[in-house]
Amino acid sequence: MHLYSIHITWSEEDQCFTAAVPELVGCSVVGSTHEAALAAIHPAIDAWVESAHAAGHPIPEPEGTASTRKKGRGGRRQERIEKRRRQREESRRQRRESD
Repeated sequence: MHLYSIHITWSEEDQCFTAAVPELVGCSVVGSTHEAALAAIHPAIDAWVESAHAAGHPIPEPEGTASTRKKGRGGRRQERIEKRRRQREESRRQRRESD
C-alpha cells in the first residue's frame, strides 16, 4: 500500500476516470470505472518509483507521511499528553527509588 495521495477525476472529454499521483510527475492512468482507475494506479506507482530509482532520480516523499504532514492542533495536544505521561512516569520512578 502506498502513502501517496491519489486524485481520481472523471474526464468528460475521454469518458473515463483518470487517476493521478500529484507527487509523482506524469504518474497517471485511466479506467472505465472509478475502481478500475484506482486498481491501475498502484502498479503505475510501483513502475514510476522503480524507473526513477533505476535512473538515479530522487523519489519524492508522500505528502501524507508524518515527516511532511503538519501537526495542527491535535498534534500539539498529543505532545502535551505525552509530556504529562512522561512526567508522571518519572515522578513514580523517583518515588519508588526513594522508598
